[in-house]
Amino acid sequence: MPTITAEGIATFEATPGRRLVLELMDNGVDVLHRCGGLAKCTTCRVEVLDGDSGEMTEREKTRLARE
Repeated sequence: MPTITAEGIATFEATPGRRLVLELMDNGVDVLHRCGGLAKCTTCRVEVLDGDSGEMTEREKTRLARE
């Protein structure tokens, strides 16, 4: 299972395939988001500092290309 560390807040095992924003919230990390974790509003932001986040899906590439 992947391990997520929210610096200074929590380290926990994540469920593969589950939305990151929901994993963070369920483990006590407060994340600003407007769409309820449905990946529609792009208000939640994370930075991958270490490890392998895997290949981006086509949807991720389309959404993140706007940044």
